[in-house]
Amino acid sequence: MSRPITDLPAGALVNLMETNGGNTVGKPWRIIATADKNPYKNGVFMLRDKATGTGAGESSFKWNNAQTEVNYENSQCDIKHEAEFYGRFDEATKALIMPTAIKVYDNNAGEVVSINRHVFALSAREYGVDSYATDTTEDPGYFTDNASRKCYNEQGKAVSVWARWPASASAVVYVYSSGNVNTNSPANNNYARPDLWRTRDCGATRMVHHTKEAAYYLCRCR
Repeated sequence: MSRPITDLPAGALVNLMETNGGNTVGKPWRIIATADKNPYKNGVFMLRDKATGTGAGESSFKWNNAQTEVNYENSQCDIKHEAEFYGRFDEATKALIMPTAIKVYDNNAGEVVSINRHVFALSAREYGVDSYATDTTEDPGYFTDNASRKCYNEQGKAVSVWARWPASASAVVYVYSSGNVNTNSPANNNYARPDLWRTRDCGATRMVHHTKEAAYYLCRCR
């Protein structure tokens, strides 16, 4: 059976090839909003299904180097997403990932600004939580409770992952290993669950690989 990515429903898993530490392996990415339901009206909204980290060992990492460095733009969290995690894709896959104007909060200026990124962390509201007044992003409607937000690493262990929103002058939002959205010091270590938008279908070989857990739509780009 062959189906283009643009025809897949929210919740479907799409296998994207990533190279890390010299090893190229397919990793499942979950569609959290189809192109027609994406609140930003542009592309298929996709989130890495498993948590990841920095380096070949995929280690947890700090949001930033000091407790008072809470802005996402140019933070360690931002750099890991846009440089390291985006850099795991080959050029053919990168060509299908849309540079997205995402909203971030500048805590120093006290205002929401837009920055262009290919790969990024979700905001609190994109995780379905409307608890932070400064967060003016859109909820794609995929996450409904803690169970839906709960994230696991490759070993099947539930882990905590960074979001991209500051909660105060000394804390940032993260998703705890239970799926609860809370705050943490940016100087602490957590994992990542990168997000991206696909602009179009690959236009190449597609197949469905069935596992015990789900159907993975394998996309091999020219």
